Order: sequence, then C-alpha cells, then structure tokens
Amino acid sequence: MQIGISQFAEINKLHGYTYGNRILQETAWLIRKAIESRGKVYRLTGANFVILSDTSTREGMAALYDHLR
Repeated sequence: MQIGISQFAEINKLHGYTYGNRILQETAWLIRKAIESRGKVYRLTGANFVILSDTSTREGMAALYDHLR
C-alpha cells in the first residue's frame, strides 16, 4: 500500500525543512508502530511511504489505512 502526506510542500514552506523532516520521521514511526510485525514500511520520494506485507489481507490493509488517516 502506498500512502502520502497531502500538501506536504505547504508544511515545508510555512515551517521550514527541519520541521518537515521531523514530520516525516514521526509519520514513519507511527506507521511502523501501527503495522507492528505484519510488514515493513519504506519511504519513497517526497512525503510518500509504502507498506509491504505478506500477511495482511486487503481488508486488513484498508483497516490500517483508516487507522492511519
């Protein structure tokens, strides 16, 4: 599953890159905590992440998405 932070450029513009980087780190931590041992999370370019899982179902990933949102 691929997810991203909407309008992330605005965060960088308003608060600076240091703050934006902290948001990305916190987001990655929250995703890792949410998926626990069910998969792995990787950061793509920009403010996008991908979650890979061999054990989660489509319904499980949809529930994870709802939780993260």
